[in-house]
This record gives sequence, structure tokens and C-alpha cells, in this order.
Amino acid sequence: MMRGSLARVFTATAARGVQRQQARRMGAGPPGGYWADGQQPEGHRNGNLFGETPPPPGQSRIWEDWEIPWYTACFLAPTILIVGLYNKPNTNLTDWAREEAIARLAVKEAALGEEDALKRLQAREVELARELKEVQAANANAA
Repeated sequence: MMRGSLARVFTATAARGVQRQQARRMGAGPPGGYWADGQQPEGHRNGNLFGETPPPPGQSRIWEDWEIPWYTACFLAPTILIVGLYNKPNTNLTDWAREEAIARLAVKEAALGEEDALKRLQAREVELARELKEVQAANANAA
């Protein structure tokens, strides 16, 4: 029973493949292909883009009523999108957390008082001076 259904599937697949090859050989379009020289089929217009005849020499083409709004919208839509995306608010969670931590530290330091802040600044100054001496000593040894 399984053999019969598989045989039908393979036969149908093979038949479709043959049909596709025949369609490719016969060509799906005008005789000689789309770009071949020769006579145009019945109902074909003059061969100009959109069937428009070119204006006489020295005259410019007259725009249709829909063209000005169309081109304006095609220019404005991407411009508004680009400007809007460039100026969108920063909603990154990490940036918000950093700003919040800085604000909380500022409040905490204000609560500790100016004397504590001055002591910490002096201690930091001593640390930086020590590090500077170490770097200078390392540079002197390297030279």
C-alpha cells in the first residue's frame, strides 16, 4: 500500500518537471523573447514609457496632477523618519541606571556634609600623588 502512494508521488513530481522543461523550451513570451527585434504584438502602443509621447523639441514635459504631491511625500517621509529617529529619547535601561546612580550618589554626598567630602578629596589627592611617583619611577628605570 505504501509503495503505490510513493509511486504516485514520484510520478507526479516527474511529470511536473517535464512540464516545466517544456515551458522553458517553448518560451513564455513573444516569439524571439521580450527584447527581440521585430513587429510588436497586437494592442501594443508606441514603445514609449507608459505610452507617453515625448514633447516637441524645445518644450519640457508637463507634470501630471499627482506628481508634485508624490515626489514631495517621497522626499519628506524619509527625511522626517531620519530626523525623528536621530532625536528620539534615550530609553536605554543601562543609561537610565547610570544617571540614577549618579543622582543618588550626589544626594548621599550632600547628606554627608562638606567636611567628609573634603577629607575624601584630600585622600584621593594623596593616592594620585603616590601613583604619579610610581609611574615616574617606572619611567626612570625604563630609561
